[in-house]
Amino acid sequence: MEFAPSPENPWDAASATDRPESPTVLTVAVYPDRTVVRAFDVLTGGQVNEAALGNPLYRG
Repeated sequence: MEFAPSPENPWDAASATDRPESPTVLTVAVYPDRTVVRAFDVLTGGQVNEAALGNPLYRG
């Protein structure tokens, strides 16, 4: 995903906003005791980050 250059001076390459290195996609896995969210790099397929949130109401 690319971002547009600055509207004040669209021909100045240095005025462009920062672009991410590579786009990511999020996956969400829901289990009875927790929810896990993972971020993957779209271009390489490698996992970038993972976050897990426990379910306090789970009585397993």
